[in-house]
Amino acid sequence: LAGYEIIVIDDGSKDDTWTWIKKAKEELGDRVMAYQQPRNMGKRHALHRGFQLGTGEIFITVDSDSIVKKDTIRNMTSPFVVNKKCGGVAGNVRVLNNQKELIPRMLNVNFVFSFEFVRSAQSMLGSVMCTPGALAAYRREQVMNCLDEWVNQTFMGRPSDIGEDRAMTNMILKQGYHILFQRNAYVYTNIPKRYKNLYKMFIRWERSNVRENIMM
Repeated sequence: LAGYEIIVIDDGSKDDTWTWIKKAKEELGDRVMAYQQPRNMGKRHALHRGFQLGTGEIFITVDSDSIVKKDTIRNMTSPFVVNKKCGGVAGNVRVLNNQKELIPRMLNVNFVFSFEFVRSAQSMLGSVMCTPGALAAYRREQVMNCLDEWVNQTFMGRPSDIGEDRAMTNMILKQGYHILFQRNAYVYTNIPKRYKNLYKMFIRWERSNVRENIMM
């Protein structure tokens, strides 16, 4: 892991997240930098802290309920090397818990369509509309250009506490840079098993889509 910085931020979790983070740091030592937010402030503020702490040219963000394959980091960074106008990269999301429950199995099919077809087509134009929160990569310079605007974003006079991934994508596209989809960079993420939690997730996504479609 030479040349990598692994920054882990606990956003005021009330479960045993911090215990597992400390265990990882014990095993990996200085390769892991672990931080706790003073209280639950939302993912946008946790990412903001990570962006400020990181010193590399490329940021890669991963959700805590997601698992990446071994070659994911290499595959996520390669578009930046070959395309100087690449400002962000969307990973390829699959459902982790898709073996038994009906809803996760159905959503896995939905994700295949959304990523393999829709984002692939958008990528041909350099305009993927959303880098998924489960796995995304950004060029440092473009993040820093919009970081204050992004973390302080408001909509109709209220702070924007959802859709941080779509907002960052829009702000990088606005700078004239491309957002691409990397098909061979896989991330496996847990999906709600119950309808009640599922519709909350979709409502959250669509609320941010309304805001960011207007911005786009």
